[in-house]
Amino acid sequence: MAAKFYLIVLGLAAAVGVTLRSLMLFCTIDHTSGFIKTEYLPLAVIIIVLMIVAAALVFLIPLLSKTKANLNPKTATLVYIVCEVVMAIAVLYEAFFSSILNYASSLQIVMHKAAAVGTAIALLYAAFCKFKNINYSKLINIVPVAFFISRIIIVFSEFATLATVSDTIIETAAMCLALVTFLNFAKRGCNIELKHPNLCRSAAVLSAYVCLVASLPRVFYFFSHPEGLAYFSNIPSFTILAAAIFSIGVALKFEE
Repeated sequence: MAAKFYLIVLGLAAAVGVTLRSLMLFCTIDHTSGFIKTEYLPLAVIIIVLMIVAAALVFLIPLLSKTKANLNPKTATLVYIVCEVVMAIAVLYEAFFSSILNYASSLQIVMHKAAAVGTAIALLYAAFCKFKNINYSKLINIVPVAFFISRIIIVFSEFATLATVSDTIIETAAMCLALVTFLNFAKRGCNIELKHPNLCRSAAVLSAYVCLVASLPRVFYFFSHPEGLAYFSNIPSFTILAAAIFSIGVALKFEE
């Protein structure tokens, strides 16, 4: 029941957050600079406050929950396999087909591509072993952490070059939360005892919320304003959306 309840809360909060962020993106941001238009500043402040309140609820409800759900092992395994495959596809797509590396240095490009390939191999191998019920070294769960570290480095190095300053900030927040989630996932996968598993679960749910709010409004914008695609060309939405899906899987991992 615990998992079902906070997943419902996550769904409702994400619906509110995505709607508010879409409104902010469509109406309040100057797409030539990425900053909030002066005349819409009060509305933007209200939207930001509401999104933060929703984020607080998403974080606190799993944290305060003292019970664990009795997940069906087969269902849980299937969820993890899907999450790992989706994440693997996302990191490969970003590393080889996205324009996020347009402003990166040669060293950063090599680092990011290598981390993406290593992460994809690790995730697909783990998914295959789960599917075939084969034992494998849990140390492989540490590999995906490298991808998010390299991605954060690249986003920070491109901070001044991206037009959409507002989205760069939320992108950075989403990636930092995704990194924390993957670190907790690696610890759990390596059978390292966590002092505060509820806190890790809450961080994973919060990561899912922020990643959904960061990615889905851009997708809506792409379909309605294809001419504005250039404003977001260096901030891939697919990876963030995949990170949201993976974060949900990690949250369920702490229900076992």
